[in-house]
Amino acid sequence: MVDFTITLTDTENKGMEYAANNVADWIDNAASNRARIAVDEIVNLYTTKALDEGVAIPATRDLIVADAPTLSGGGTFASSIRAPIYDTTQNTMKTALFQTNEQTMSTDTTITSTQNASANGPINVASGVTLTVNGNLVIL
Repeated sequence: MVDFTITLTDTENKGMEYAANNVADWIDNAASNRARIAVDEIVNLYTTKALDEGVAIPATRDLIVADAPTLSGGGTFASSIRAPIYDTTQNTMKTALFQTNEQTMSTDTTITSTQNASANGPINVASGVTLTVNGNLVIL
């Protein structure tokens, strides 16, 4: 178990007391819920990638998360699953310095009209596989 300590100014604390009956419980709940969401995302991405590649899936959620990539430590599926940093004040997302992707697309893929996508190329599309681009695709 990991413990974190946060420091609030008197004004921030007063604001939190306005918003929550118990500030410590609210903070614990917010962090625990965000961690739960991240674990669910990791398990989903990891399982999908393992099934696509015919790789054995660890027996428990804990084992899957233990093998998942982090910004500093990498992981088995680090090339396909990246741990992002969200900056909500700037509405931006940062990922690891180097991002990799497969060279061959092996499953049908659609980029919808409401999506933008990018990939590092060149990209090969496997025989019998369809890439449909209704939105925007940039290959770098």
